[in-house]
Amino acid sequence: MADPLKAFGDVPAPAVKLKPAPAADDAPVSSVVMTSLSDIESREVEYLWRNRFPLGMVSVICGDPSAGKSTWTTDIAARISAGTPWPDMREAPNPAGDVILLVGEDGLGDTVRRRVDAAGGVPSRIAILEGIRHAENPEVLDPFAIDRDLRHLDAILEDRQSVRVIMIDPLDCFLGPDIDTHRKSEVQRSLSGLAKLAERHGVAVIGVLHLRKSSGGDKALYRTLGSLGFVSAPRAVWAVTRDREDRSKRLVTCVKCNVAPDPTGLSFKIVDVGGVGVIHWGDDPVTMSADEAMDAERPKSRSARGNAVEWLVEMLAIGPVSSDRLRDEAAIEDYSWSTLKRAKADLCVRAKKHADGWYWELPKETTSHG
Repeated sequence: MADPLKAFGDVPAPAVKLKPAPAADDAPVSSVVMTSLSDIESREVEYLWRNRFPLGMVSVICGDPSAGKSTWTTDIAARISAGTPWPDMREAPNPAGDVILLVGEDGLGDTVRRRVDAAGGVPSRIAILEGIRHAENPEVLDPFAIDRDLRHLDAILEDRQSVRVIMIDPLDCFLGPDIDTHRKSEVQRSLSGLAKLAERHGVAVIGVLHLRKSSGGDKALYRTLGSLGFVSAPRAVWAVTRDREDRSKRLVTCVKCNVAPDPTGLSFKIVDVGGVGVIHWGDDPVTMSADEAMDAERPKSRSARGNAVEWLVEMLAIGPVSSDRLRDEAAIEDYSWSTLKRAKADLCVRAKKHADGWYWELPKETTSHG
């Protein structure tokens, strides 16, 4: 058997394969591949928005429903499409480029287009990925799934190299039905393919996630809905919270950033422009951490039932959830089953029987968009 450690010696060895152990004729043959670090080229991190959103990587924006997450992503899309400088780098050029949007919650005409126009974006540089059409059934448009359809997005990026950013809102909405979003390994496998696509084409990928309700003291890193994989896989994660003293003011704070040292936060307000919400950025940096911002946002006191109502709204914001899963997640949050059922009644949550059990879903008028 060859010595794999020779790859680290003076003799160049870009890759070393270990001789596989004897196997039966019908057994698959596998091998270990190793590469000397000396053969890996060092390179600087490039940014879509310096120290906030790196190019060639996946980032995430998270926050409660109606915190302003989607309004912020629209602001980013508008600035990229028009080549408008970033709010904290007003003297630095921001090259114009194309944007691809995957939108799972907001209406395209009544919300997305109006927000882009109000924010000064260039609609002709922004494309909506609406779904996948198959030649054998051209009348049906299947939803795009990250774990299944990246090859189509890869082909688009090969053909359209002016794309600088892909926005996915919400991120978990675009995972296929076979992916359990509460299993870290499944989420990480899906996002790994997305990260490789981003790196291959040098584009920034920004996903949006809702937060779960905290019962107090939870670190920001553990507050996103679903698996921890949604925040461990991305290289940068930003949180949008409301300021406790001024509820119209939003704070943007860093949950994690693996590519920049301790980036400062920002603040913004959403102002009305012709009946559409548009971001107005504050001038001063925000120095508090995401943990501090989320803790400050939390009301000082609230009944368990009131907490459960808000938690249930956020759990069901992305669609129906099985009652078994809700029971398990509620136990983690220290909500009793009886308290959760009272919250269900308060919200007029509907229970529907599926093949694999009962599912709860919000009535349409209760669903909030962020």
